[in-house]
Amino acid sequence: LPISMKFAIIFVCFAFATCLIAEQNTEANVTGLGECGTYNLIKQVGFPSSAWNVMTCIASLESSYNCAAGPHENSNGTDDYGLFQINSGYWCSGPGTIANGCGHPCSDMFQCQTNAQCALEVYHQQGFTAWATYNNNREYCESFTVNC
Repeated sequence: LPISMKFAIIFVCFAFATCLIAEQNTEANVTGLGECGTYNLIKQVGFPSSAWNVMTCIASLESSYNCAAGPHENSNGTDDYGLFQINSGYWCSGPGTIANGCGHPCSDMFQCQTNAQCALEVYHQQGFTAWATYNNNREYCESFTVNC
């Protein structure tokens, strides 16, 4: 190959690799999991299969699948955090904490995995009705179908 062609090939390869690296870095910093990412996380942390669609619906309504949502202040002085809007009153250590049912500071609830694991604990103790968004949208969530 002529030398100019070799440089062109090297340039294209370098540009492509740089784009791939930039894309990977962007993906790593995204806090919104989307519907399928949330659904897969729910499965991964151990929710029963009968809860997968409903919990995905709850995450959609609570945070728009955003692990960094909040804190949102409630009228009782507690705050809600992350993907499933975990409440500081009973589930994490933060404003208005009475109990720390998940054993984490509320700042950890911005981590998708930790938030979902805490949501599983909430679910085991209180079911779907722990989330006001479920109670206010029960029919919608019960018929919610994930499209992955």
